[in-house]
Amino acid sequence: MTTGRRHVSMGEIEFVVTRAAFGVGAPFGIAEDFAHAVQAAARFGIDPTPAALACLSHLDREPGSRQLKVVECGTEVTLSGPGRLSAVFTGPSLSDFGHLPQFRETVIRALNVDHPLLVAAALVSGRMKNCIIEWPDAQVILDEQRVIQLNFIDEDRLRTPGPVNLSVRSFFPDTITYNDRRTHFDTDTLETEAKRIAYEGVLVDTDAWAGLVRFFNRCLVPSSEQSLLGGAGAGLVDRD
Repeated sequence: MTTGRRHVSMGEIEFVVTRAAFGVGAPFGIAEDFAHAVQAAARFGIDPTPAALACLSHLDREPGSRQLKVVECGTEVTLSGPGRLSAVFTGPSLSDFGHLPQFRETVIRALNVDHPLLVAAALVSGRMKNCIIEWPDAQVILDEQRVIQLNFIDEDRLRTPGPVNLSVRSFFPDTITYNDRRTHFDTDTLETEAKRIAYEGVLVDTDAWAGLVRFFNRCLVPSSEQSLLGGAGAGLVDRD
C-alpha cells in the first residue's frame, strides 16, 4: 500500500535509478540508459517509479529477461527472448535500430515486453525520429523534427505492465491511424511539464522510491579502514 508521495529532482532520479539498475546486475552504461528512460517517462507527467521498481524487481528475479534474440527478415526485425523482455535491455537494443524507420514499410517488433512505456521512453530519450511506437491502446509518434505526440485511451492502461508486444514502424503522415478521442501529449505540453518539474520536481510514490533506494544500496561498500585503503570514499586530502 502506498504510504505517501514526495518530490524528487530529475538529478536524483538519474543518480538513484542508474545505481539501482546496476545493483540488479545491469552494466553501468545500460543502467544509465534506463535512468534516462525513467526521466523521459516523468516528462510525460507520469510517476515512473512504480514501473521502474517493478521492472528492476523482475530483472532481479529473472536475470534471463536480459537475454535478447534478434532476427532480421526482409523489412522486419524481431526481438524476443526465453520469457519476458526486460525494458532495461530492450530500450537500448531497439535504439540500435534507430536508422531503420526512415525506410517505409520497416517494422521492428519486441515480443513480450515487461514495461512498454519505459521502452517507448527509452526510444524518446535515445533521440529516435520518423517513427511510430505502438502497443495495445497506446502510441508515441516522433516526426522528423522529433515533435513528440503521445496518444492513449486510459492512463491506467498506459501504466499497466506487460507482457505485451511493442512495434516501431516508419512514420509518414499517411500512416497515422489513431482514435481522435485519445489523449494527446505533444511538444508544447512537454515543455510546460519540463518547466514545472524544474521548479517542483517529480511527485513519486514513496514506497516505490524506497524500493529503488534499496537496490541502489547494493552498490555501497561498508565503511571500514580496509575499504578506505581499497579506494572507497573520498581521499584524505582534497586536491580537486
